[in-house]
Amino acid sequence: MISSFAFSGLLAAFISGSLALTLKRLAQILGLVSIVKGDRWRTEPIPLLGGIAVFLGTLAGYLLPHWLAPSSAIPDPHSWAMTAVVLGGSAAALAIGLIDDKIHLLPHTKLMWQIFLGIAAVGLGLRFRVSGWALADSALSVLWLVTTMNAVNLIDNMDGLAAGVASIASISVMTAMMASQQPLPVALLAAFSGGCLGFLIHNFPPAKIFLGDAGSLWIGFFLGSVTMIQTNGEARGLAGSLILPALFLLLPIFDMAFVSLNRILHNRSPFTGGRDHTSHRLIVAGLSERKALMVFYLLSASGGLLSVVSLKDFSVLWLMGLLLVLVCGLLAAYLSQIRVYGDMDFVQESTRPHFSVPRFIPHKRQIIGLLLDFNLIVIAYFVSYLLRFEEHFFDYWEIFVKSLPVVLPLQMTSLWWGGVYRSSFRHSSIWDIVTIVKSVTLGSVLSALAVLFIWRFESFSRSVFIVDCILLIAMICSFRLAFRLLDQVFWGQRSSVEDLAPVVIYGAGDQGETMARTMMQNAALGRLPVGFIDDDYNKQGLRIHGIRVWGNSNQLDDLITKFAIQEVVISSNKISGHNREKIKKICKDKNVAIKSPVWSFDLIS
Repeated sequence: MISSFAFSGLLAAFISGSLALTLKRLAQILGLVSIVKGDRWRTEPIPLLGGIAVFLGTLAGYLLPHWLAPSSAIPDPHSWAMTAVVLGGSAAALAIGLIDDKIHLLPHTKLMWQIFLGIAAVGLGLRFRVSGWALADSALSVLWLVTTMNAVNLIDNMDGLAAGVASIASISVMTAMMASQQPLPVALLAAFSGGCLGFLIHNFPPAKIFLGDAGSLWIGFFLGSVTMIQTNGEARGLAGSLILPALFLLLPIFDMAFVSLNRILHNRSPFTGGRDHTSHRLIVAGLSERKALMVFYLLSASGGLLSVVSLKDFSVLWLMGLLLVLVCGLLAAYLSQIRVYGDMDFVQESTRPHFSVPRFIPHKRQIIGLLLDFNLIVIAYFVSYLLRFEEHFFDYWEIFVKSLPVVLPLQMTSLWWGGVYRSSFRHSSIWDIVTIVKSVTLGSVLSALAVLFIWRFESFSRSVFIVDCILLIAMICSFRLAFRLLDQVFWGQRSSVEDLAPVVIYGAGDQGETMARTMMQNAALGRLPVGFIDDDYNKQGLRIHGIRVWGNSNQLDDLITKFAIQEVVISSNKISGHNREKIKKICKDKNVAIKSPVWSFDLIS
């Protein structure tokens, strides 16, 4: 059976890859090419009919093996019916996307057609069955299908992203379905993953053809509907039925939520296009386009792997899922601070009051940090129970659940009142750590007092609150300091892809460290510190922010030659006049610019 699935995938990949070349020429003839806009990543028109190639490749890869081998086992009628709904709905989504690619539908018009399509699919029997109430399950199912269509549509903003993530998600779902012995959907997924991979050959950076809205919409519908089929036969309750499909599609949902929230916070419409997606921000931060793709592929594969593992041991989902939430939360908080909106964009979009954030909410840019801490509080409290009771943890599950709504708001209020959200993550210092310790300790004390007042501490463990306090302090401080680590990582990547002027800093003291850090954090300064020189023998050979102190002023001549230095920065006015003149002479002979301590005013301006 596995060989037949492999044949379906290879056949779909061959047909999809071959059709992409033909459809590329057809799209150019019909004028179905991407429009070059200021808010788009690519600066040249690219053909848009790639989605049709993937669809036809998937269809052929699925139907031809069944036609060639009609004697294969016939699955149950429900699977056939649901597969027909998936394929029919995908074709309808493809048609909606084609119309949008040609005449550019208004956002609310496209959304309306997506809702109609979701209602039709649910009416034909494709829906979650989690609450036992048909109306609630139907509404949830329509919302899920609309969400997945828009999520995939939103991540189709960079070469190779949507097709690559879709193939990873489909392989994850296929693995889960093979474990639950659902051969018909597995064959469909095998053909789909092959179709995506065949198209990816032409869509990997630099892309020669795009999916277009036709491709992203039908792929979103397909993945959303297939994950619903996967959960129909599983009795895992509300959490299992919703969390597992969300993990399969972790990246598209994460990007959609991240972009929508940031646009609302900056008074922009969530329905307009822009270069503010997670992919764009990673590239602005310093990654190359292909390295950014690898980050997204890794995140998508992590979500898929976790969901597959959770099918065998559902308890794994809680701990590993919380860890994955932390990683995504940290990435969101870091990327949200990267400037992608111009001042004129903000002025124009701020005239739309219906997307405006209330002015009485201070520190709007810290809202993502607040959401991150929200998750950290839940995780710390959860882990404290897990550490305290270990294998008996689920015996205390009800106590954890009923006390969490008390602990959570008290800790959040303490953090807010203590001033934690009035400081920048990127510039966290020892004083910020002191503030965090005070605020978390206050929140833990208030939580314990509240439990004592409400439940008289019956069945509660006092040690849980002590462990929770320690864990939460460690987590919040670690995530603040992780911003420094991410700055270092992205600076290392940025320095290899940007045209920055190599600089040597004379003086490895406090001012030199500040200058180096400023250059590393702000690529707009156009300077890359490649080394320090210092006359203090004890500092020579050390590293500051990963930058080596090469030696004293006698090494400057060799450093200029070795690193093609364009500028020498004197960081301190304590350097002797003799050494200053020596440095000036070397720079003059080598035709290298030199800056004195007033350089900071030049750079900042």
